[in-house]
Amino acid sequence: MIESRAWLSYILDNYATVDEAVKAIRSDVRLAAAHMPIDYASDTKHIAIEDVSGDSAHHRDR
Repeated sequence: MIESRAWLSYILDNYATVDEAVKAIRSDVRLAAAHMPIDYASDTKHIAIEDVSGDSAHHRDR
């Protein structure tokens, strides 16, 4: 389990392509709310990624 603030870093550090990252987000990554000093855990997360081939994707989670 990683903090919701760190999930994007996890994706960027562990997957080389957009295809790998998308598959991981769909199957491996689960966000869970936790008590935090700020309300980041319940905020909407929206990311856009692009790999060296030009493939891109975006993800929005609420």
